[in-house]
Amino acid sequence: METQSKPARNKISYWNSVFSITTVLFLTGFLGIFIWIAKNTSDALKESVYIQVEMVDTTQSTYDNFKAELENLNGVKQVKFVSKDIAAAKLKKEINDDFINVIGYNPLFNSFEVNIKSEKFNPEVLESTKNTILKSSLVKDATYPKVISKTLNKNLRKITLILGAITLFLLIIAVVLIDSTIRLAMFSDRFLIKSMQLVGATRWFIIRPYIWRGILNGILSALIASGLLVLILYLFDKYTQLLELQKEIKYLSIIFFGLILLGVILSFISTFFAVNKYLRMKLDSLY
Repeated sequence: METQSKPARNKISYWNSVFSITTVLFLTGFLGIFIWIAKNTSDALKESVYIQVEMVDTTQSTYDNFKAELENLNGVKQVKFVSKDIAAAKLKKEINDDFINVIGYNPLFNSFEVNIKSEKFNPEVLESTKNTILKSSLVKDATYPKVISKTLNKNLRKITLILGAITLFLLIIAVVLIDSTIRLAMFSDRFLIKSMQLVGATRWFIIRPYIWRGILNGILSALIASGLLVLILYLFDKYTQLLELQKEIKYLSIIFFGLILLGVILSFISTFFAVNKYLRMKLDSLY
């Protein structure tokens, strides 16, 4: 009766191991995706800040040439031309008043909106770019929201540090939990491991099947965790339309590959040391 119950207990133990590893990898992957979404949001916020460049009246071809010069400036992501008629129509809509009829003319200027790349975004780059733009005789003025840019950059830096600390903390927890789960699974096989050693089996002969089982458990757990994450992302994309998954396949692939690699490496290391632990122990210590 005992010989029949032992394989059953081992099977349950290994499925518990797979479940535990899957849970840890799922949480790790979820955090990775959350960081990805936070980064995209951060980049969008940075690139929404622009330098407004008011221009003197000149020909359209001159504007086109100057736009090309702006696009070639270091750190510039996008340059958009806004005619004074479009600017007036936008302002009318915002204030709900036809100010042109009141004052008799359009006081606005033709302008460019210059957006900075997210990776280059900081108050120093904005100020430097503005000063470079102001050197042109075609430019009347160049401004950007200094308070918003400084506050945004400062807050995003804090959020990055917090997310980094949380990531490190969860990775430590993942390592500890996976290691404990595998060691618990090995505990049920401690007598079998010791018996093989006593009958003359080599250390590698004993360890090898457990290593392979640990690697397979890590891969299986990572695939299950990745599948759950894909399902959640699909539902989130379908019902919120806040994500564009097709544009982020590369990043998602990196996350899922990272989960498989993490599951395999941690399972391999934990299994190796767990089996070695029982090989080094004396028979009396196993009870």
